Amino acid sequence: MSIQIKTYSGSSLVEGAKIARKYRLFVPRQWRLSEEFKDICESPEYFTNSKIVMAFKDKKPVGVVLKNNSNLIQAFVRKSERRQGIGSVLVSKVKSKDSYAMTGLKKGQSKKFWQQTGVKFREWY
Repeated sequence: MSIQIKTYSGSSLVEGAKIARKYRLFVPRQWRLSEEFKDICESPEYFTNSKIVMAFKDKKPVGVVLKNNSNLIQAFVRKSERRQGIGSVLVSKVKSKDSYAMTGLKKGQSKKFWQQTGVKFREWY
């Protein structure tokens, strides 16, 4: 099984956000990612420089990365698809020298992931 990657930006950004919401490509009530997708659907004019990159397996989305206007990168990959390099591939499609991620103090795996991708991260409490 191969992974297909699709990028959503500009006029297709809302489509990507709707797919991510439909397939629940986020951790409910714990991450800002779900709210970002909702905000994109409701007010896309505030996300003109944002980009969503999604990974599909057997035509179903299994992972997503959102880079917003402020260069914050947020990533989600289904638990069953983790540790296969999908998240790293998605991040590589959006990262830049100004990109950063946020991670909690107790999120050891998250910190390791961002370190491996080369994206700077900031801790929040």
